[in-house]
Amino acid sequence: MESRGMIWILTWLGSAVATAVVAEFKGRRVMSWFLLGGVLGPLALAAVLVMKGLDNDTDV
Repeated sequence: MESRGMIWILTWLGSAVATAVVAEFKGRRVMSWFLLGGVLGPLALAAVLVMKGLDNDTDV
């Protein structure tokens, strides 16, 4: 029983970290996506993976 719970916790934590990393790479808000990854797990990771990156080039 305990190992099954630990697997869920590690899966959700891993999803949160992976979601935050992908969000940072795409120019999104890292903390917001980390929290979404913690709540939604793999669904948030899938969502951020299909999103387009933001264009942060503001050079004039």
